[in-house]
Amino acid sequence: MPMSLQQYTIEGMDCATCAQKIEKGVSTLSGVETVRVNFATQQLEVDGTVNIADIESRVESLGYKIISTSTEEVPSSQKHSFWQYLLNRDEMQYVFVGLMIFLFALPTQLFSMSLTYNLLVLAGGIAVAPTLLRGVNTLRFSREFDINMLTGIAVIGALAIGEYFEGLLVITLFNIGEAMEGYVADRARDSLRGLRDLTPKTAVRLNGDIEREVPIENLAVGDVLVTNPHTMIPMDGEVISGSSAVNQAPITGESIPVEKAVGDPVFAGTVNGQGTLRIRVTKLAQNNTLNRLIALIEEAESERAPSQRIIEQFSKWYTPLVLVLAIIIASVPPLFFGAPFWEEAGSGHGWLYRGLALLIIACPCALVLSAPVTIISAITAAARRGILIKGGRHLENLGLVNAIAFDKTGTLTAGNPEVKMIFALDGDEAALLKLVCAVEARSNHPIAAAVLRAGSHLDYSPADNIESLVGAGVRGEVGGETVTVASARYIEEIFGLPDDFKSRIYDAEANGESALIVHDGQAACGFMTVADVIRPESMAVIAQFKSQGIYTVMLTGDNRAVARATGAIIGVNDVQAELLPEDKVDNVRQLTERYNGVAMVGDGVNDAPALATATVGVAMGGANNLQAMETADVTLMSEDLTQLPSAIAVGQFARRLIQQNIVLSIGTKLVFVVLAILGLATLWMAVLVDVGMLILVSVNGMRPLRNR
Repeated sequence: MPMSLQQYTIEGMDCATCAQKIEKGVSTLSGVETVRVNFATQQLEVDGTVNIADIESRVESLGYKIISTSTEEVPSSQKHSFWQYLLNRDEMQYVFVGLMIFLFALPTQLFSMSLTYNLLVLAGGIAVAPTLLRGVNTLRFSREFDINMLTGIAVIGALAIGEYFEGLLVITLFNIGEAMEGYVADRARDSLRGLRDLTPKTAVRLNGDIEREVPIENLAVGDVLVTNPHTMIPMDGEVISGSSAVNQAPITGESIPVEKAVGDPVFAGTVNGQGTLRIRVTKLAQNNTLNRLIALIEEAESERAPSQRIIEQFSKWYTPLVLVLAIIIASVPPLFFGAPFWEEAGSGHGWLYRGLALLIIACPCALVLSAPVTIISAITAAARRGILIKGGRHLENLGLVNAIAFDKTGTLTAGNPEVKMIFALDGDEAALLKLVCAVEARSNHPIAAAVLRAGSHLDYSPADNIESLVGAGVRGEVGGETVTVASARYIEEIFGLPDDFKSRIYDAEANGESALIVHDGQAACGFMTVADVIRPESMAVIAQFKSQGIYTVMLTGDNRAVARATGAIIGVNDVQAELLPEDKVDNVRQLTERYNGVAMVGDGVNDAPALATATVGVAMGGANNLQAMETADVTLMSEDLTQLPSAIAVGQFARRLIQQNIVLSIGTKLVFVVLAILGLATLWMAVLVDVGMLILVSVNGMRPLRNR
């Protein structure tokens, strides 16, 4: 029937190349406007006015199955053993029929060799039929030679020269290898499906004094839920009653439960501890932090990394070139040098046999699988640790980082500054604080919050005509006078400062405290100092990076003296201070020119331009900041800076694994290509090596899921 946008789950996609085949094949159907296939999630998305039956027919003709709509449960390979998975594949069922006919044919040679030959050809033909048909349909609908076509030709060729057992063995091992490839890909996907299982399907909603269990889809913002001890929190919300330690590891990766009390946020998928909590829902089920995290991971795993794109482009041309090379190997020596075309006793393998062996050896499956399984595994492993990496490109970029630029406030420091000292020229510190609170009353800057906390006991009214001075401070009208609260540099440039006043400021800033100068419209009437607490892990993280040869720099809008004092305590290589947002962008560009791979670490909001300019932008505290999750390349879900070395380590590890897999795949192929041309490689040996490499690459690519 006609349709618009529709999604399906596809079974049988063993590698990213399969997704490309389906995209190309379905896109040629009449009425299809757009097609998108996500290998990581097995989702086929089609937009247009096309008959659904035609889509299903085309997908099946390419050798895959539509097993469900997007709203149904996706089958998990973890529910089945590999042998169950193997036996459920249609191709293997044909292979088993072929093997049975082969075994039946062996005794018939005692009385009829012609019957034996016919049965052996029938056995090989039945076993190879689905594979060859997939190759033919891929050529018809996707305009590509693929490995199914190469293997099919090789098996038919083996049957033609009388190598019945080798032909049957080749197609058997080939299908086992394809099944292994699919099973490994499904296991990698299962690690993401486990995240979906974290959210309960129901929640206990409180209506008055009555508790009632309801589906989470029926909950609305503002509903009050009851979460009992040792149960999973079903929705994002705010604690309105009770206190408890909550295990947030599934979201933020924190290994230690976090104490939650009235006013604290909680996240769906986290586990309540000993206490009973009443929670007010703050987000609908589809918009909660866990579901957004899962959606972003799925998008990330579908994005092709640079290495993956190169491999896929290489394999696109590689397969037909191998076919041409095999034809040359099989035909040129017999035609021009009198070499044997067929098998001859005592003369080794004929050149047709060598050409067929070349087709098998040159199978690019292991090479094509070398990147996507590693990327899926690495991104999922990082997500388990509370690190959201937004795609294969950013994963690889993490592995290239040679320099890291840190924002100061909220990154290297806790982002909760405190007022340390108040100095008023007339000695009335309370009046000065009251004046500053009036001007800062409308600001949500962390420094403003510190000032307002310090003056919470005072009576004041917000100033009129409050205006933010970007990167400098704020001003407003109090009692008809324009009051400016800003940095010493700004006040000095605009109004000027007496020397004795400046000396007091310099003394305070030398201790790492930022000074806010207060100008009442007539003259500077005083200042106050504010200091932020350095995160306890900052020094250790910076030391770790320096030991690895990674250059570190702190970028901040603070004045130079304060910034240098803080930078010296933390231990960064360099400090760039008194920066406006555009200055931070310029600094990141300069670092990129000097070090190539540069990470910028900030809060994901105020530092957005600098994050976007860096090779990879890293935002902290994503669990409490959905904007950071959406915009940054990499998000540390908690405000724990120790996740950053883990993120870079995952990127470096993934790059090494991909490089190892590529070298192993290509190196092994080259060795056996030479052996095939020399006539030293048999068909069964070729496919056995190919399957072995496929298993090795798959297991190696899944190491991030096991690496701690």
